[in-house]
Amino acid sequence: MYSYYQVRTDNDLTLEYKLATHSVAQRWANKVSQLTVSDIRPDYQPIRGVGGSTVDSLLGELDSLITALNSWIPEPIVDRVDRSDLKASLNRLHIHFPTLEATERDPQRLGQLTRYNHLIHEIQYAVKPNPYILLDYDCTDYELLSGSDYELFSSTWKFGDLLLHYSQAGRHPLELMLSDDLHCPRDHIRPQSWFSANHTLRFFDCRVDRLRFSQFYHSSGYCWPYALDDPRLAIGYIPLGELVRLPGVTKADIAVKLIRSRAIVDFKVY
Repeated sequence: MYSYYQVRTDNDLTLEYKLATHSVAQRWANKVSQLTVSDIRPDYQPIRGVGGSTVDSLLGELDSLITALNSWIPEPIVDRVDRSDLKASLNRLHIHFPTLEATERDPQRLGQLTRYNHLIHEIQYAVKPNPYILLDYDCTDYELLSGSDYELFSSTWKFGDLLLHYSQAGRHPLELMLSDDLHCPRDHIRPQSWFSANHTLRFFDCRVDRLRFSQFYHSSGYCWPYALDDPRLAIGYIPLGELVRLPGVTKADIAVKLIRSRAIVDFKVY
């Protein structure tokens, strides 16, 4: 059984986690044990949501990328980033990703689409700001969730929590609610049904109780793929571990180091 997970950044921020004992956490840890830092996708910044000048540079890159995409996609993206209403603007732009990604096979074009999707999510978190680390691997070791796995999903997490990442093309229920997205195409609503080694380390608190999500579920007007009480709706994320807090190290200390970090230089499960 794996008990701990450790991550280290390029400025010597070391984060250690006590892993959960449930089956998904252990299966996930086994996947991570077979990877190295060379397997992390090289085309994106893993440390996100730190705010500052990052937002302007990300918005500029997204505008430029839309121009590049419009040079080859069948129907050009008419919308552009609306800085006066970023949330709604990003929701509209995200609609294009699942549709285009589902049919494209050219590696270079798929790389552009992946970056397009990553930029939208990076901006969403950077605006608040809500810092997090996303370790997204250049691999295809996916595994289906089943049975009791769905009972593990939670819409609440605290500073430092280690969460399984949603690696599918589409939007999951909690993401729709947190983004105030009321215009997602029906076939883009895809609750999580499989997982990979991808995961996030969240350095902000989130609490969405049952009543709050229930209100969104009923008022959104969506035709949901599952009933509210069906675990397969997969509301939130599966928690994998908790941060081991070191004596004398505060949340502010971690946040400052995150802002100054640019890369993940090591990780391991043991």
